[in-house]
Amino acid sequence: MKFLKAGTIVIFISFLVIGCGNGSDSGGTNCNVVANENGPSFLKVINNLSTGLEWSFINSFPFGADMKPGECISVGLDEGSYTVEINQCTISDAVCILSFGPAKRRTFTLGNQHTHTIMVNNSFF
Repeated sequence: MKFLKAGTIVIFISFLVIGCGNGSDSGGTNCNVVANENGPSFLKVINNLSTGLEWSFINSFPFGADMKPGECISVGLDEGSYTVEINQCTISDAVCILSFGPAKRRTFTLGNQHTHTIMVNNSFF
């Protein structure tokens, strides 16, 4: 677990967790739904890097994830505006052990039954 400045606990979940969702979404890329599988809207994050990826919501939803290369996750959210901070990392079996490079923040707004996709590749950073 990591703590944000305000003391909000951020839970990091890896794909080694079994039974977190149905394993797919309507966006076309097979993703594990790791939180709030009934949505009504979704954030989908795809790690197309050769490194690990860690990200977390900023000042809103107390959640984040550590991802291996090639992984895709989806998180159910309510309508609204959200900001996520994304870093590259060296990843062990399931968690990031060292962040490196610049962090990037992305802000997006979700409507009802909408999926926002953040595809992270080499040009992202």
